[in-house]
Amino acid sequence: MEQVKLNKVSEKSVQNNSIFANIEQVKLNKFWGSFMQILWPPYTAMTMVLIVVWTTTAFGFYGMSIWFPEYVRHLEIEKDQDREIVTANRTLAHRRFGGLLEDRRFERVRFVDVTFEDTLLSRCIFEECTFKDCFFRRVRSSKTFFIRSTFKRVDFESTDLYAFRFIDCAFANSSFRNTVEDGCGLDLDLTTDLSDVFTENLIAQAAIIPGSIVSSYILDKFGRVKTMDSCIILNQDELQRQVFGSIFFPQPSLQRLNTKSEFNGVTSLLLTSASAFFIWFLDTRTTVIAFEALFNFISISGWNAVDVITTESYPASLRSTGYGFLSAVSRLSAILGNLTFAHYISVSKALPVLTTATVLMVGALASLKLKETKDTLM
Repeated sequence: MEQVKLNKVSEKSVQNNSIFANIEQVKLNKFWGSFMQILWPPYTAMTMVLIVVWTTTAFGFYGMSIWFPEYVRHLEIEKDQDREIVTANRTLAHRRFGGLLEDRRFERVRFVDVTFEDTLLSRCIFEECTFKDCFFRRVRSSKTFFIRSTFKRVDFESTDLYAFRFIDCAFANSSFRNTVEDGCGLDLDLTTDLSDVFTENLIAQAAIIPGSIVSSYILDKFGRVKTMDSCIILNQDELQRQVFGSIFFPQPSLQRLNTKSEFNGVTSLLLTSASAFFIWFLDTRTTVIAFEALFNFISISGWNAVDVITTESYPASLRSTGYGFLSAVSRLSAILGNLTFAHYISVSKALPVLTTATVLMVGALASLKLKETKDTLM
């Protein structure tokens, strides 16, 4: 009897699994059918254009999003280097260092009977130095390194001076006691005011709120394509407008372009210089944060237009598939943008300007091929 019950339970379980498998197969087939539909006529051209618009917008927006905070950090590093105090070819004996010791560089300095106690070493470099009969007690460090230095009878007690801070160093009769356990693997700057970092991001993200409110009005007032073109063009540089304008927008074709998109050419050309032109003047932390807020304010309108025109371009049966596919493609472009712009931090500001202007110009040109969907019935 028990065997019969077990067989019935097993059969029922197999039936349930079969039903679930069939349901999943139906869902997969339905998705694949929808996916192929957005790639086949009559949606082929529109999907290709939307791919270009999504990828270029994501590349430029997320690339600049990573560039802004990293460039602020780069400016802070340059500022620290300018105020760095260099001590070279000296002997420091019977001294005691306590408190904050930051932005110091010691080159070929002999430390004899020197005590570092209750000290925070921030952005300190000890290069080709010699430490003899010295003590490091309760020392914390960040951005601090000992390079090709020698330690003789040196006692390290309750410090966070881990092995990676000693580069090609030699130790003789030295000891490490009660070393602080490894925490975060990142070499964080302990003197950084976290409130400044929070404020910087808050200002940049807060600019998106009024940008979204304004975009909700202009999307219905002027249309999706016009809004998208305006916001993409606004995020380019005056120099790039002059360079690329002669190539992509010669005067006769500019008139045809305005007719096709019903776009006010004079206004757009005047507004072109309003945003990324100022990137040439970003030499302080304040100006970078202000420009990042302006960039986000303008860009969010373009993003909203891209979202709306994408959903309105496909019928209800294909809308979620089309939007999901384009969103996934844009994420790949965003990753590529982050990786690309991360290498632009320490080089000329011309590179991010040229790159952003180029990709956004391509997106603007591609978006002109899209049909206006403002009056389309959903």
